Amino acid sequence: MGIFSDEKYRPSESRILATALTFSAGFIDAYTYIQRGHTLSAGQTGNVIFFASAFADHNIAGMLNRATTFIAFTLGLLLVGLFHKYVKSNYWRVFCLFPILFICLGVGFVPKNVPNYYVVPVIAFGLAVQNASFSKIEGMGYNNAFTTGNLKKSVVAWSAYFFGEDKSQHNAAVNYMFLVIAFALGVGGKFGLFAAIFHCLAHSFTKALAFCSTGNIARIYGHKDMSKMGGMIKIAPITTILFGAAVCSLVGVPAFAIFVSEYNVFVGAITSGQYIAVALFAIALAVIFIADFAHFNMASFGEPKGVVVHNKEMSLFENLPLIALCVLIIIFGVWKVDSFYTLVNNGVNIMMGALK
Repeated sequence: MGIFSDEKYRPSESRILATALTFSAGFIDAYTYIQRGHTLSAGQTGNVIFFASAFADHNIAGMLNRATTFIAFTLGLLLVGLFHKYVKSNYWRVFCLFPILFICLGVGFVPKNVPNYYVVPVIAFGLAVQNASFSKIEGMGYNNAFTTGNLKKSVVAWSAYFFGEDKSQHNAAVNYMFLVIAFALGVGGKFGLFAAIFHCLAHSFTKALAFCSTGNIARIYGHKDMSKMGGMIKIAPITTILFGAAVCSLVGVPAFAIFVSEYNVFVGAITSGQYIAVALFAIALAVIFIADFAHFNMASFGEPKGVVVHNKEMSLFENLPLIALCVLIIIFGVWKVDSFYTLVNNGVNIMMGALK
């Protein structure tokens, strides 16, 4: 399977298309929030809260903007159901991309002084049509207009892959991770773009350490079922520490590399008004943190429930690459490496057209 596609799936379910749609939805949502009266074209949960706030402040224009957006988004979802029912074509999803394409082209020529309740609902309608038409990535359900669900599924899938027996979760974890990064690129402006690039680097180090330390553990116990492991801290203390560092980084514990990228995603999301997503993101990470460390604690400090195949630590030579990866994860999590930050910021500026 390639990075962006798998030939056994429909083109409408390809990873590259899902990533592109998620990026564009994040960008559009950020545009309407920043430029069009702090209204989310896709995030209707946020609009309900904003509507309540406008109602409390007797802000009629704000209420009208959020209410019409909510209604337009709902109508877009209904239209897709009717369209799919009566249009008997294998290419019906292609036609469902036309509304958001033409709407975005038209909005680009609309003066900013045009009332937002004329503009945002139309965009919300187009995003709803896009969202309902493309709902699978390589056979798995996803959402191209929001990121919270994709984030939750990515973290849960990584957890199942490392701590469970269902290795098919690897593909799901990678797919959902791509979607979260794409949404961050679209929604977060400079913060989101920096976070996405940094996350790719941090994730490469962390995943490499997680895979290698998991290999050590599988060699020790002869299997990867953590529910049957125990006493790992006594058998292989270095491997235990290295695996613990990988787990800490994966769930975004401070002082580890992925925390930096997740922090910048938080900043980008807050800057663009994604308060609900931030709250749900934090809750999801807390839940996954508790679940992951419960398994880690059981495997490291509990009693083994099966035969230990290799009852000793790996040699220092075998662990040296893992130790180097762990050091890199901590360095990028604790220190600001000026040369690297400059490189990433220059890349961000080039991608945003800030450098001439």
